[in-house]
Amino acid sequence: MRRSTNESSLSQSARDAVREALERMGCAQIKWKNGAVHFETGGEKIQLSDTLLPDWIRTIEPPVQTDLVAIALSEVTGLQLPRSIASDLSLVQSKLYPMAVTRDAFSGPDRAMCRREVGTDLYAAIWIGIGGKGLWLTSAELDRWPIDFEEAFSVACANMGTTISTGTVNEISDGHGVLAALAEGVDLCGGLLCLGTFLPDDFTPGSHGVLACSPTPGTILLLPVRPGGGAEGIASIVQISDMLRDDRVASEAQKRLYWAQPTTEPGVLGYTLDMLPVITIHEGNSRRAHVDSSEEVQSLLRVLGEID
Repeated sequence: MRRSTNESSLSQSARDAVREALERMGCAQIKWKNGAVHFETGGEKIQLSDTLLPDWIRTIEPPVQTDLVAIALSEVTGLQLPRSIASDLSLVQSKLYPMAVTRDAFSGPDRAMCRREVGTDLYAAIWIGIGGKGLWLTSAELDRWPIDFEEAFSVACANMGTTISTGTVNEISDGHGVLAALAEGVDLCGGLLCLGTFLPDDFTPGSHGVLACSPTPGTILLLPVRPGGGAEGIASIVQISDMLRDDRVASEAQKRLYWAQPTTEPGVLGYTLDMLPVITIHEGNSRRAHVDSSEEVQSLLRVLGEID
């Protein structure tokens, strides 16, 4: 027996929910055929098998929360969600993450992002990591949320702290004390903005903080600054970062090295972030990177016992 061209393992309610969600995402010409949903978006025809959908969608019954279905479809297809979905804090609260950005990020549609200055040409923003692409937090969402930017930033830092914890921060072999954390699906550059969450001992009064950089979206490198610890760790974190980073796609923030030091001054972070000047030199087919001299570097070397 040949099965119907509209046959699907999904319930009718599930098929209707998928159709409605795709319509919310701007898709057209939506129809079910041979166990798949067919639709068009941006002039492209797409076929999505119902076997790729989460199990909870397959048997969903009314009342249906279409936003949740749209988020699930975005995660499967990579299609952009409508910004209106982020108006509901309960839908996105667990997906808020801090993001470190520089002034060059404020162009095009991204210029509407909410941000707070936390250092020289360094800003704290919030990324809403929902669906396949995600969204920057803007005032359009904050106007509808029951919390302000600072409260949302605290939530974002807590989420990042869960992603990067002491259990996932490990010392690199032969790295002279350099630590690394890895994650998939979360840009760890935002970890620069909540270092005290997962390295609290290095931000107590009298401590000297850490050197930190995020050369790739899924990596953050850390070097706790210990009195008399020597300069080998500085060379190591610079060289490892340079080895991992792809300058062709790296953001400006990913190219930088920061010295995060605890402070009693009021601020968004609770510590300062001083950028250390990293110089990359190309020599034929090779390259090397080093930290250039500056007032901050001189202070760092004194702490490390390299100079009086």
